[in-house]
Amino acid sequence: MITGMAKKRRATHGGRRKGAGRPLLDGQGTQVVTVRLTAKHIQKVERWQDEHDAENFSDAVRQIVDTVMPS
Repeated sequence: MITGMAKKRRATHGGRRKGAGRPLLDGQGTQVVTVRLTAKHIQKVERWQDEHDAENFSDAVRQIVDTVMPS
């Protein structure tokens, strides 16, 4: 026969932690946007990415937008 139940301990791992997660881009968060591009346009963005040392496809698109429409 069990006379008492052991108290549940609160887990000490997981959950939110300061400094965890992806770093903000230029101090701002990002937003996911879906666009549809033709194969020709994808190739152009990829070429830009290679020629301008963009980190990834999204960075290449941001560079192109900033070049066409500077702040």
